[in-house]
Amino acid sequence: MTRVLIDVNLAELAIAQEDYVRARTVCTASLRRARDIGDERAEAELLKQLGVVARETGHPEVAERHFDRADLIARARENVLLQAEVARERSEMLTHQGRFRETVQNLNRAHQLFAQLRAQRDLHDITRRTLRVEGTFLDVVRQWGESIESKDSYTQGHCVRVADLGCALARRLGWDDRRLFWFRVGALLHDVGKIGIPADILNKPARLTSEEWALMRSHPEAGVELLRGIDFPEDVLPIVLSHHEKWDGSGYPHGLAGEAIPLSARILGLADVYDALATDRSYKKGFPHEQALAMMRENVNTHFEPGLFAEFEAAISESRALRAA
Repeated sequence: MTRVLIDVNLAELAIAQEDYVRARTVCTASLRRARDIGDERAEAELLKQLGVVARETGHPEVAERHFDRADLIARARENVLLQAEVARERSEMLTHQGRFRETVQNLNRAHQLFAQLRAQRDLHDITRRTLRVEGTFLDVVRQWGESIESKDSYTQGHCVRVADLGCALARRLGWDDRRLFWFRVGALLHDVGKIGIPADILNKPARLTSEEWALMRSHPEAGVELLRGIDFPEDVLPIVLSHHEKWDGSGYPHGLAGEAIPLSARILGLADVYDALATDRSYKKGFPHEQALAMMRENVNTHFEPGLFAEFEAAISESRALRAA
């Protein structure tokens, strides 16, 4: 058993050094020993490492089989740490393949499992592992948003700008780091439903027809459907679904009014409208900052909650002052 554990560490070191031939050789030989002595924990760890080797050497189908087997053993043994690590390693493979929904699903699972471990205080470096997953999570959802924005030549960077503005407001309202993290995830994914809208509609310089506008208005519900099955915390899906609702009930898709609109969606909606006004679009030039705010101010009590809009003005002024400094 000691030899197998040494091999696990040697394989991990070889992977870190990108010596994938040596890593595969060590893992393959040690896997036989682990099975001979019935050490399922080591077997699962070696399968995970073989999955990494296959992923890094361009064999995703082989990697998937190894990850599947490792995860099966980890679940059977209730090894939460190994389940989390397998989900994280699998997500990197899925990212390379552009399978963003499955990537996010695996990262979300890894994050939940690491959070479970942190609550149990079972691992001294669980915070480092959690932060690593969170960094990857945000990078992946940003890439997913950018893959959608690439269809619309006038919205590059929109999701990131909206996320930054929304987080500035949420932070001003006193939200903690955990809630800010999930708000940013939702903000980066708020337009994910546009993935099914043709580029010629997204880029159309003229007024949309009633049929085209109906398709455009369907993107919040399409986004929620796309994300269905991913067990996000409470703030993410309401942002995707309700960021076009308005304070007076004239928004879409459900005509929610007042505080029936989730606070996270009200925050995102302010940032979304500001960026739409201040940025060049296919049908107009962007307005200067003060003019964009003045236009939004005219819609307080109709489109926007009065108190929240005042906080938004303060937050955006602070953000601009910090950037200027």
